[in-house]
This record gives sequence, structure tokens and C-alpha cells, in this order.
Amino acid sequence: MNTPAPTSIDDKRQLRDAFSAFITGVTVVTARNEDGVPLGFTANSFTSVSLSPPMLLVCPSRHLSSFSTFNQCRHFAVNILAENQRDIANRFATADIDRFAGIAWRDCPHNGSPLIDHAAAVFSCVTHRRVIAGDHLILIGAVNDYSCSGAAALGYANGGYFSLDLERRADALAHQARTLTVGIIIEHAGKVLLCPTENDKLTLPQVQVADHSGSLETLQQFLQDAGLAVDIGTVYAVVENKNNGAHSIYYRGNISTTAQQQLGNFYPIAELAQRAEESLTVMLQRYYQEHTGGNFGLYIGDQDAGNIHRVATANRTPLGN
Repeated sequence: MNTPAPTSIDDKRQLRDAFSAFITGVTVVTARNEDGVPLGFTANSFTSVSLSPPMLLVCPSRHLSSFSTFNQCRHFAVNILAENQRDIANRFATADIDRFAGIAWRDCPHNGSPLIDHAAAVFSCVTHRRVIAGDHLILIGAVNDYSCSGAAALGYANGGYFSLDLERRADALAHQARTLTVGIIIEHAGKVLLCPTENDKLTLPQVQVADHSGSLETLQQFLQDAGLAVDIGTVYAVVENKNNGAHSIYYRGNISTTAQQQLGNFYPIAELAQRAEESLTVMLQRYYQEHTGGNFGLYIGDQDAGNIHRVATANRTPLGN
């Protein structure tokens, strides 16, 4: 087992990165200020506390522009966003805009807290207790009403959004193939790992999946055997080879150091499409473009054409917690 090197507890960026390794959903916490103006912020620090009585908590940052409202409010609401509400998550994490403009929402009939339409679930709460903890407030709410739409929730981990439902469907599609290969785009400091092949070409780290094995489990074992401690992220592409019906599924990942690895060498992202074998050219060109634009998607198709589902983001969203 590979143990990551310890880092300074004072390095706030690395500490935030470590916290973000925990997979969460994405919520928008809302309330009204003393003048009745609706306010809200994006947060992934949401926890169910109790079923009887029903209670939950969220953790607003003391640096929020709306902190005084959440530090005094008698009521608030938590909206768990659906997988197609990434734009709402970004909107409520953006400063100096009317965050409620252009989105569908309604007042809670019990207390007037804003509820976002089409969310995966919404909870209307009465403030139960507040506890200041470091640079955050622990805001505990007693749930007095809730609803659940059944929509798949938007996920968040390692600085990016993902759709677990979409990834499951992509993985299931790939496993229908007669032959399945799993690979990964491993990034470090603006470079990606490429490995030499027997015909002197360069390819991504990849391995064939055995019958009845999962793609992610196979990839994890492959990387562990290679001595690589990779932080595996979201699925990036599911590609069918039209010539033989074989499928390949590629993940994105990051690694904290390039030392002591023997699979290959790291190359600048801008050079990948020119250096790698021809079958990877289109995908790596897209990776460069999406990396530059800061918005990754999930590609499902063949080597020539397919659909890109925009879910993940390369930029670390400034969540309000």
C-alpha cells in the first residue's frame, strides 16, 4: 500500500484538497435576511444528524457575505442539487451577482425560505442550535418539512462535479463489450503520464479487464502493482472500437509526485496528441482543449463520433463552506 507523504497542517490549499477527497453531494443553503431578501450559498458540508427528531447540519463559512444572516436566521432551507444543476451550484458560489435571477424557485409555505425547483431533495428547517467552530459556523436545523424528487444528485469530489448515475451507465455500457480495456489520464503539474508500447509508440496507462471484474477495481490494482498512488477521479471517456467491437473506458486522475514510477514519462498536456499513438489523438486533443477551458465532460461514442456530457469542472469551485 502506498502511503502519501505527510504535508504541513498549515498548508491550507493542500488541507482543502485532502478534505475534498471525501465524496459529497452539492447543496444550496438558503434563507431570508431581516429585510426579507433571499440569500443563499453553495455548500458540500451537509450532514444528516438525527432521524428522531429529524435534524441536519450545514457549515457556513464566517467569510460569507451573508454570514450575519445565517448566524441569526430563525429558519433556513437546504436544497440538494440534481445532477443537471451544476450551473446553479456555480451561480450560488459566485460573488456580486443576483444568485436567484434566472433560476426557478419558490417560497417554502411554512417559513418563506427559498426552495429551488427540480432539486433532488429540499429540507425546510427551524434553527435548532449554532456553534462557532474555527472559521465556520455549525448550523443545526430541525427539519419541519422536506420533499424528494427522485432525481439523481450532483456529486462533488477532488475539486470537480460528477454524476454518479451517468458514470454507472457509462460503466455498464462498457461492460457489454466482448473486450474491455481500462485506462487513466494521470496528471501532475500540467503534465500527463504516457507509457511506451512494444511498437515504440506512447499510450496511456491501461490494462485489459478480466471477465467478471470491475473496471475501477482492475485499474486500482494495476496502479497499485505499478507503485503509483493515484487519486482516481471521474470517468472521462467510454470509447467503442468500430472495427472489432472492443471498448475502452478512461478515468481522470492526479498524482502528487512523479518520483519512483517506472511506467513511462510525464509530457506537457499540449504535446499529448502529437506524442501518443493515433487511436488516442482525438481524445487527447479534447483533453487539452477542456483542460485549457476548465470544463471537462464525459465522452460516450466511438473513435470518430459520440456525445459529450458536460458534468465535471476542472476548476475548484469556491464552495461557501
